[in-house]
Amino acid sequence: MTFDPTNALTMTNVMVQFGDTVVLEHVTATLAAGTLVGVVGPNGAGKSTLFNAIAGLVPLEQGEVLVHGLPPEKVRGRLAYVPQKEDINWRFPLTAREVVLLGRVHKAKRLKNPNSNDRNLVDECLHRVGMWELQNSLVSELSGGQRQRVFVARALAQEADILMLDEAFSGVDFASQETLVSALRELRDEGKTILLATHDLTRLSERFDTVLCINRHVCAVGPPDTAFTPEVLEELYGAHGVTFSERGHSH
Repeated sequence: MTFDPTNALTMTNVMVQFGDTVVLEHVTATLAAGTLVGVVGPNGAGKSTLFNAIAGLVPLEQGEVLVHGLPPEKVRGRLAYVPQKEDINWRFPLTAREVVLLGRVHKAKRLKNPNSNDRNLVDECLHRVGMWELQNSLVSELSGGQRQRVFVARALAQEADILMLDEAFSGVDFASQETLVSALRELRDEGKTILLATHDLTRLSERFDTVLCINRHVCAVGPPDTAFTPEVLEELYGAHGVTFSERGHSH
């Protein structure tokens, strides 16, 4: 296997099973590098499980996931994952800057004594997501949208080139969503690949280059304007899903 710069993720017949329950099956898709991908599906569709499978956090019953042509364990540093519920003790007084600095821990065990390279990179990451001015604020006191941007900055501090954000819009107001999307677009333009799981069908064609529609299996993958056929919406959301058709292309 060799490093593939053009394809960020290749999933082939991926199946994940917990006990007797099949959570994902027949998941096959290739996602090009340098794209902003919306991973869309109803609650319980397996979006979080897919991210965990890509990150190598859950075993595959069958199939294969390749990150830039290589198994996930070979390229851990290239992949950053912002899970749906951050594993942070909000009573512990971490500032935004300290959370971003956590992204450097896997590079060197020097969190308590970061070197100038670490500090400069953290500065840059905070600037890039528009959180520089709030760097000394406690994360527990930030809004949902501000927290999400801090977590994106932490992912950037890992120097990953693939970012996965699970339900990053959840509980985040519209203006903060747009700020986050703007920051993610800039990263995409620099060649990073971003996967953002969401069950919100609004403004997809404005926000994403590609959508991966999933409901235990891949229902469709491609540009939002062509992926959301009435058939795909019904596969995703059942008979009433067709009523989403207009909203799925809303502006």
